[in-house]
Amino acid sequence: DAAPVVVLTEARVADRLPATTAQVLVLDRAWPTIAACATSNPDAARAPEQIAYLIYTSGSTGQPKGVLVPHGSVVNFVSAMQQQLGCGADDTLLATTSISFDISVLELFWPLTQGATVVILGEHAASGMPAQTTTPGSERPIDFSLFYFASADSTAGDKYRLLIEGAKFADRHGFTAVWTPERHFHEFGGLYPNPAITSAAIATITERVQIRAGSVVLPLHDPLRVAEEWSVVDNLSNGRVGIAVASGWHANDFAFFPERYAERKQATADGIAAVQKLWRGEALPVESGTGSAIEVQIFPKPVQAELPIWITAAGNPETFIAAGKRGANVLTHLLGQSLEDVAEKIRLYRAARAEQGYDPEAGQVTLMLHTYIGEDRAAVRE
Repeated sequence: DAAPVVVLTEARVADRLPATTAQVLVLDRAWPTIAACATSNPDAARAPEQIAYLIYTSGSTGQPKGVLVPHGSVVNFVSAMQQQLGCGADDTLLATTSISFDISVLELFWPLTQGATVVILGEHAASGMPAQTTTPGSERPIDFSLFYFASADSTAGDKYRLLIEGAKFADRHGFTAVWTPERHFHEFGGLYPNPAITSAAIATITERVQIRAGSVVLPLHDPLRVAEEWSVVDNLSNGRVGIAVASGWHANDFAFFPERYAERKQATADGIAAVQKLWRGEALPVESGTGSAIEVQIFPKPVQAELPIWITAAGNPETFIAAGKRGANVLTHLLGQSLEDVAEKIRLYRAARAEQGYDPEAGQVTLMLHTYIGEDRAAVRE
């Protein structure tokens, strides 16, 4: 019906094409020829009313119809999405729609025109296999949470609307927790310089969902301040807080305490011990403004007797082991490590817990999964 002049295909499916008078270009055999062609943009489309592509309707109401879509319509669609949601060179988007469906134009062209990366859903994932709702060999359900990580260069006037509305949604629909991170001095993640502040906002508009930091970069703070702030949030939420702690990733973040950068891992371990001690109501020996040795406690007293703590592990097996020995939970991700890698590190983590007398199955491993929702990344499995 379309009577194409050229058909692009691949060798593995070329023999399944119906008879055609079109020129058939088998891409995986034609790369030497293609590589010899000019790399400059083709001098073709010059006006918005010229046709960008032809796509067929589904035919659910009769004979499928070919629809000619002009460049102007595509440009308007992409421009509107960029204005309303926005994406940029730091973003990666997953294209899940068949190229036979119109929305695929948005999934492919919009991020590419903004310099973002597009990952195309593989055939095995699109084959309709049922989703797995429990971990292999286990009947324990997977808890889902929301994790926010937005860019501060958003053009939207209400920068925190997605966080607030998302937290309300999570609270109403059975999500386990809402996590907000700590990032400094960079537009990416720049909406979240202090998770205690964002968590305090969430605490006042929710009733059930857990409120967590992912993560507090502990060497950038005085443990007294961390314990005080999170005790306030614990009271505002009636005992729903937990924090993941990290040693830090970016040297520029240590503008707060540059002297701690070299020994940031030890500063993190010392900070955790101090925060836990203060949380339990114990006094911490410090020096006053006059140089006197004093002991201080935090106020208000927290609701929870123990502060739930996660150790953020970027992939180092030693971090998993250290978390296990401390009896803490683990927050990790799939950047630079496969599911198989994570499974082995979890085994090391649970063995370390058992070695120190902790219940090996009681420790919680939280896995960040990067998705795209509006301007924020979200989805956490626990």
